[in-house]
Amino acid sequence: MKNIFTSIVVCIFLTVHALCCYSQDNGFLFREIQLPESIEEQIVTQVEKDNSGLLWFVTNGGLFRYDGNEAIRLDKNSKPGIAHSTITDILADRNGNLWIGGLDGLTRFDLKAWETIRVKTDSGGDGGFWNEPIQSIGQSEDGRIYAGTMDGKLYQVVGDSLILVVDISRHFGDLFPMASIYSIEEPYPGELWLSTQIGKVVRIKIDNREVSKPEYFGLKEFEGEAIR
Repeated sequence: MKNIFTSIVVCIFLTVHALCCYSQDNGFLFREIQLPESIEEQIVTQVEKDNSGLLWFVTNGGLFRYDGNEAIRLDKNSKPGIAHSTITDILADRNGNLWIGGLDGLTRFDLKAWETIRVKTDSGGDGGFWNEPIQSIGQSEDGRIYAGTMDGKLYQVVGDSLILVVDISRHFGDLFPMASIYSIEEPYPGELWLSTQIGKVVRIKIDNREVSKPEYFGLKEFEGEAIR
């Protein structure tokens, strides 16, 4: 029994040693980051790095910015304020903005001017503010910002307004009991790929202002599984 236990310990040691050597040989360096207590007490759900190299943490207690020494918490009562009670996604774009999606809309955080702007829509209520739940945010190669909702709508941000690109639930209502868009990627120029809640992937081709009919892709192995 002792020999078996010793063998297991040796195997674990050799595995860890091999991984460390591999990471060093390939330029990877793992180290522990000591976060401020204000962040360590939170449940971190997402981390994003902006153009200045600062880290942004989405937590159950709000949004935090960390510069390596100090953590700043941003919420409804901070200046500037973050209106969303629940943050679902964040994205740092190439123009110095941090996009913040929540269950009650989308916000553009201008990091240079240090101010927040609520994104609106022409048909939205509440003075034009968009209050449907935003599930995901993506950026194309040419810098366009897109937002996906929990009910399958894909929007493009134009001048701090949301313009509807496509509603995938209209095209695949029989396939999507809930067409929540979990992620928005552009792996090829002019092609947006949307991952969804129930194991389906949707491709949309965009040529200037022309948008193709969404194409559905799904594998039997992914049925009922969320693709993030």
